Amino acid sequence: MHTVSTDRLHRHLVIDGGKSKTAALVIDSEGRPLARSTGPGLEMIGSPNGPELVAASLRATLAPFDLTTPFGTVALGMNGVQAPSAEASLALAAVSSLAPAGRYLIASDAIMTYIGALGFRPGVLVAVGTGAVILAVGTDGRPHRVDAY
Repeated sequence: MHTVSTDRLHRHLVIDGGKSKTAALVIDSEGRPLARSTGPGLEMIGSPNGPELVAASLRATLAPFDLTTPFGTVALGMNGVQAPSAEASLALAAVSSLAPAGRYLIASDAIMTYIGALGFRPGVLVAVGTGAVILAVGTDGRPHRVDAY
């Protein structure tokens, strides 16, 4: 029987792409942090030159990490990306060109923040930073979102 060390295969990369900074975290399959990095904020991916600017910001943020071994999952949350959409496809192209993975999860930063804070249960998230968003999920599982810039 041939065995392969699975330590490196069960790394996951989580990226919070905000307007003022981008934070990235590599975790193991138990959710324990392995490495962190912070880089420049992300341009709106749908803006002129957005894909190139986002790729450059991601490249700078991910530079400290070993990107030669694929991650199990790469999750990218960023402002202005609702899936499915053209913006989500552009974001997927940018991150997948830099960080190989078995699967990719692309969503708005509000969705990623909600899941990180509350999981998959009903609740309300109020996120205030460069912009502001309120995301509520009812007991029926339906999301309700209000944005302000």
